Amino acid sequence: MRTPSRFMPQFPQEGANPFLKWVFAVGFFGVFAALIVAWPLVWGPLVAAMAVGIILEKRRLRRLANAREGESICTFARSIGAKKLDTHVVRAVYEELGKILGTSGSKFPLRPTDQLYETSGLNLDPDDLDELLVAIAFRSQRSLENTESNPYYDKVKTVADLVQFVMAQPVMPNA
Repeated sequence: MRTPSRFMPQFPQEGANPFLKWVFAVGFFGVFAALIVAWPLVWGPLVAAMAVGIILEKRRLRRLANAREGESICTFARSIGAKKLDTHVVRAVYEELGKILGTSGSKFPLRPTDQLYETSGLNLDPDDLDELLVAIAFRSQRSLENTESNPYYDKVKTVADLVQFVMAQPVMPNA
């Protein structure tokens, strides 16, 4: 019998050396500060615009999450029709996407109709989703070989499409 999805293994996080992280952060901000001091009329407004954009995006996602208060993976699973789907895939998609979109340590409440790439939706970068797909496949024990032959390849626009894409991938032989 297969393990219930709530007991799926977590994706192993590769942690970098904390000292190297600290050295990189100090070096990065040092160079950034030097650029701002050297060319304040060029870099100052650019940094301010980036900061405002990041703050506004975080606020937008927080408002969206607050509007969905009380929604959970149970709500998501019922609305996507999880009885016909592999619950491991449904949970892996919900939890991994929720982690990167969540605020203050809480997972973001997803809906199957959420647009992944639209600015009015989740506003994800396609490269981020590619990295996230590795974690989702690991947790749901799906292979990522021959994704080009997947009927949902290049058609993933919503969270439900992502679930269908992973569902269409073959199960790992030792699963």
